[in-house]
Order: sequence, then structure tokens, then C-alpha cells
Amino acid sequence: MSRNGIVVFALFWMPSLASGDDEAKARFQNEYPEAAKKLEQRFSQVKGSGVLTDSRVKATHPLSRQVAKFAADHEHEKVKLERVIPGAGKAQKLEIVYCAGPGTLFYLTRAPGAKEFTVEGINANGADKAAYNTLFRRFLRANYAITGVPVTVLMNRPGYRLQDAEKIVKDGRSLMRVVFDFDSNGSKNMVTAVFDPSAGWPLVSSEYRMARKARQKTESSNTKPSWLTVAADVEYGEPLDGYAMPRRVIFHEPDHETLTCEFLGWSFKPTPIEEFGMAYFNMPDLVSSANQPKYTLPYWLAAATSIALVLGIAFWRIGRRSAIS
Repeated sequence: MSRNGIVVFALFWMPSLASGDDEAKARFQNEYPEAAKKLEQRFSQVKGSGVLTDSRVKATHPLSRQVAKFAADHEHEKVKLERVIPGAGKAQKLEIVYCAGPGTLFYLTRAPGAKEFTVEGINANGADKAAYNTLFRRFLRANYAITGVPVTVLMNRPGYRLQDAEKIVKDGRSLMRVVFDFDSNGSKNMVTAVFDPSAGWPLVSSEYRMARKARQKTESSNTKPSWLTVAADVEYGEPLDGYAMPRRVIFHEPDHETLTCEFLGWSFKPTPIEEFGMAYFNMPDLVSSANQPKYTLPYWLAAATSIALVLGIAFWRIGRRSAIS
């Protein structure tokens, strides 16, 4: 091709690329908010079960595999996690319950062999809510949320800007890749997300880059990166009532390990409001009477710290009755 031909081709082709990006952006801005609203409303009433696995711990450890039974309805969510604890004799089961509602959250534990649950937190603080989000909420909402926060909420954060949108093809499917950022604590956080418009715009994958202040240089002059990245992949099974249903959700942690939830079943059946209260677990209604958080741990504590505290209390109560490998 002659040089003039190349110039003519470039002038013809470059506007088409720009037009395609603008078209994808416009489609995302016009279609996604309404589609996301339908997903959020439909999955606000749901129940089911799944199996959680954590690659960071040995297969023989209680945290390596947890069976989850969950429900969401009436603006509430709850999950009961069952962990098998190996012992000197027969393996035993430790149960942990989280129940979250508008402005409230309580969590309970039941040690192996115990008849009743024990209260571990009432109207829990930010660290406890982060622990619940890490343990399960982000899996439950993975088809419309980034690390547990709906995409529509992130789009309404201060400084939101849609940077890029493009059509891509993966495994024979026509998908849309979107990049946007927003302000958080004076810094820009960035999200790269892939959606499936043909299936109602559920998330297929995401990467959330959270800005963090770089630590001071150590004696070796090394510094930690200024970005903390959490990625997720969502695989779908057979649709239910016209909605794509998550079959497997995988979170890739900053330490390069993975946390996975294999969903065993879904249902859009309602759950009575009473099942989200403490009375359902044969306990007095302490949530309504607790006006202040029970604990005073700072909100900035990591979710892993709160989880470790809960497990430490539960395992301490088991004592010498069980041997944890």
C-alpha cells in the first residue's frame, strides 16, 4: 500500500475506533443502571447454599472448607457457616451465624455439642461488618457488586468518571469491558469490570484497585506498593426465571491466594422476616435494645483481625475437646 493509501486508510479508520468507544460508553451509561436495578431487586429475595474454600490454609484446617446456608429478604441478609473440626474421636461441627439488616448486624457461634448459640456481637462495628463482607456478602452479591458494594453505588461516589468502554469477545460471548474511577479518602480508586449485556448485564469479572498510602521506606529502602488490588471471576450455571445464576465465584486476594464459593443451589422463594431475628435462634431480641455498638474496636481494623477474634473465642471454648490441625 502506498503512503497516501495508508494516510487515507488511517483517516477513515481512526474515527471509527473513537466512535465505537463512544458508542460503548453511551450504551453502558444508558442500559446498565436500569439492568443493575433489576438484578439488585431480584437478588434481594433469594436463598440457597454453597461451599466456601480458602487456598491460604491447609486442607485439614477447619477454615479450608465451610458449608454456607444463606438467605436475603426484607432488606436483611443472613448466612450460617458450618465448619468441620477434626477431633480425637468423631469430627465435630462449629457453627457461625451472621445476620445483617439496615443499620444492624449480629453474629453468633455454636460450639460442637452445644445446644444453644452464644452471642459474639450485637450491632457490630465497622470491623465486624467488614468481616461479614469478606466471609460471605461479596460472594452473595458478586453478580452486581464489586467486593460487596453494588456497581451503581460506586458510580454515584464523588469524582466518578467513566474512562473507557469497549466490546470484547470471550469464549464466544460478546461482552463489555468498562473502566471507571472515583474518589475515596482523597485518592482515586479504579475499577475494571467485564459485563455480559446479553444476559442482563451481570458481572463476569472485575478488578478493584484501591489506593493506599505508600509506607515510609524501610532500612533496606523498599516500599510497599500504593495500590491494593482485589480481582474476582464469576462463572454462571443454568438460568433461573430468566436470570443468570452464579455457579462459582473466585476472589483473587493481594497475597495471590484465592477464596472460592461453589454455589450448590439458588431459589427466589421468600424468607419470613422472623428468620432474620435473634428469636429465631432461641435468643432474646438484643438487637433492638442495643443502641450502641458492643465493641469499641476501631473501624480501620482489618476484616481478617475480626474473623480471627471470632474463631479464637470459638476454638478456645472447644478447649481440649477438639484438636485443630
